[in-house]
Amino acid sequence: MKRFRRHGHESQRDRLKQELFQFNKTVEHGFPHQPSALGYSPSLQLLAIGSRSGAIKLFGAPGVEFMGLHDESAAVTQVHFLPHQLVTLLDDNSLHMWTLQAHKGLSELLEIGRFTLTGPPGALPHVTRVTAVLPHSSGELLLLGTEGGHVFIVEVPGFRELEERNISLDQVVPEDYIGRRSLEHVEALQENPVDSNQVVIGYDRGLMVVWDLEKHCAVQHIPATQQLESVWWTEDGSYILSSHSDGSYCRWMVGNSDPTTEDEEKSDIPYGQNQPMILVSKSLFVSPSEEFVVVECLFANITSTMLQR
Repeated sequence: MKRFRRHGHESQRDRLKQELFQFNKTVEHGFPHQPSALGYSPSLQLLAIGSRSGAIKLFGAPGVEFMGLHDESAAVTQVHFLPHQLVTLLDDNSLHMWTLQAHKGLSELLEIGRFTLTGPPGALPHVTRVTAVLPHSSGELLLLGTEGGHVFIVEVPGFRELEERNISLDQVVPEDYIGRRSLEHVEALQENPVDSNQVVIGYDRGLMVVWDLEKHCAVQHIPATQQLESVWWTEDGSYILSSHSDGSYCRWMVGNSDPTTEDEEKSDIPYGQNQPMILVSKSLFVSPSEEFVVVECLFANITSTMLQR
């Protein structure tokens, strides 16, 4: 005997399934998938993590967690804190500004602005490709280092480029510098902790330049010869630490007027000459009183170590 389905009862059953078993994502909690960038604010005690999918998560005290999503499906490559905002850089070269705002009785992480560096008319793409970002301590400026070796200065939160304050490669590098046309990109930017008018510009090929933002001129050139990975000022502003791809880290005196003593005051390869493939990707001076330097490495299972000066 053949049985015929009643279409009316079937459609009612489907409606019940949709009502009872349709799942919608209502909340996302925990560590983000495929993290690609990390930022931390000691003053705010907030940790920001960007992902390859364009998501940004903000973590604070236990139970404090916020999430934002860029409209673009591009990976987050850098995350930086300003006094009252958060800035993200995506791999499509766009900059985005975020802030926490009250909305319907709740705090939300909202995007309040976006910006793409254009540069002068007719500039090649690599000239404005951002490789390093430095939020100035004033909270009013962003310094953007690029693949072309230039440093662009942008006013925030309005993202207005200050063309008269931009730092071109020709202004930074001395005429007699050997290989000035092959400095590669800006690898690192760091502000002097005791003089906010001074920043150090580190180039991929090793040259470091101490630049005065107020006088708009270079005050010191540090001609390191190894490929640069990172730079860091000591807390008293008297030394600059640099780490390099050959596994070495160096300490340089700032304000040294004697041209015969431009070489590094101290240079060391913590893992020895037999381990040249252990590049030092980050160096951090912990405290003048503790006599230690923290060095992070990228090789095998090695992530970080502490070295006594």
